[in-house]
Amino acid sequence: MIKGPKGAPDILPDKSEKIKLVIDKLRNFVEKFGYREIILPIFEHSEVFERTVGEETDIVQKEMYTFYDKGGRKLCLRPEGTAQVVRSYLENNLKQLPQPVKLYYFGPMFRYEKPQKGRFREFYHFGIEALGEDSPKLDVEIIYIAIKSLEFLGLKDLFIYINSIGDIEERIKYKEDLKNYLFDKIDLLCEDCKKRLNTNPLRVLDCKNEKCIRVTENSPKILDYLSEESKKHFEIILNKLDKLKIPYKLNHRLVRGLDYYNRTVFEVISEDLGSQNAVLGGGRYDYLSNYLQGEKVPGVGFAIGVERLILILETKNLIQDKKRKIISITPLNKDFYEESFYFYLYFGSKGFNVLFPYNFKNLKESISYSLKRDARYLIIYGGDELKDGYLIVKDLKKETQFKVKKDEIIKYLQEVEDD
Repeated sequence: MIKGPKGAPDILPDKSEKIKLVIDKLRNFVEKFGYREIILPIFEHSEVFERTVGEETDIVQKEMYTFYDKGGRKLCLRPEGTAQVVRSYLENNLKQLPQPVKLYYFGPMFRYEKPQKGRFREFYHFGIEALGEDSPKLDVEIIYIAIKSLEFLGLKDLFIYINSIGDIEERIKYKEDLKNYLFDKIDLLCEDCKKRLNTNPLRVLDCKNEKCIRVTENSPKILDYLSEESKKHFEIILNKLDKLKIPYKLNHRLVRGLDYYNRTVFEVISEDLGSQNAVLGGGRYDYLSNYLQGEKVPGVGFAIGVERLILILETKNLIQDKKRKIISITPLNKDFYEESFYFYLYFGSKGFNVLFPYNFKNLKESISYSLKRDARYLIIYGGDELKDGYLIVKDLKKETQFKVKKDEIIKYLQEVEDD
């Protein structure tokens, strides 16, 4: 038997229905704030991510699924969505629209990494991006939507880790001082972080290794290196979060691990996932468009890891399956099999969730089949009732049955309330 690839699980109907339910709620929520859906290609030119995410990042060096097509073009399966959204903004000249342009997306992403709880090699992101505006109010809006969308799903006791990593010029001096500080303690760092020192020392702050966390606990803080403009931007954000009563904690180690971020970076934290407790992450990326050889387009957004979000919602029993009124249709006996099959197809075309016993044997087995599939009503097609223009309807929950005129059955079942 050939099995599916590691880290790319099949999403069976029970799980896919939960994902659809959650994503539909997120869509409805963000649309209230003016965000509109963009559908992005699953594969992309590799340089979109090499230029923006960073060639020295784990994503680019270790995790991207890269390949060459028959024309010799270097492509990859997308590892994240933000860089794609900015590429689309530039390519489709969305600057001609009223700014900011507010977009959201949902779909699979791909990274070659060790599968773990709530994270796979093929995984799903839901994200929002607001492009074309550098006002700190937009940062606040994004953070507000991040928290409130999760609360809309039923989550409580969430908080935000937040930091400002300044602009490019401010980080040059900071990186130099951080690098000098870490070089004095290089023997205490993990092997990956020893390599990162020469490429991008900010990555050391993002490391989850306990040894590296202890080393960076008293390292220089980037907030001490911010320009007056960046400080003011960050102070406005914190002040407005206070007024909105959004709980947050300053985290000087938070850098988000991607090269394109500047100024605001944040994560929404849940304590229900152990060490992997970030449900949602985002920030500002005013220079990402420059990396794509476009003009400067300010932007800010976030992305949710859908699998980990579903895990939390399941743990807290917050995903209530949408109750479907399932109607089973069966012939009274084999004489009515063909006619009842066509009636079943007609009934389904009217918007009902319907079942049919393809291997019909007798009425008793049809009732058993309907109960196993959680049908609420069973329509029995045939007999003297049909000759008189009626159908027998069994309420399988109440264990009652009654007759309804055939030409009124659709209207009746559309209006009947489940209890």
